[in-house]
Amino acid sequence: MWSLDDYTRAVYTKLIRLKSGTVDAFKTYIAAAENESKNTLGVVMTDDMGEVRNICDKKGIRLSTTVPYHPASNGAGRRM
Repeated sequence: MWSLDDYTRAVYTKLIRLKSGTVDAFKTYIAAAENESKNTLGVVMTDDMGEVRNICDKKGIRLSTTVPYHPASNGAGRRM
């Protein structure tokens, strides 16, 4: 799993063995990002994963999704 900060263009990576580890890695990323910045996350862009949507709803994070099968909607991530 990797994430890209649009403001600083910093890339954060977390190696996971199975796809089922994505939820735990995402929770760890949220905690680390909020702790490091001393702010709460406002918006997360993803490819509309149901588990991530549930976490964002619970924490009050706005979820922005990419267009399915359209890589141009995630240009910065694709270029990374």
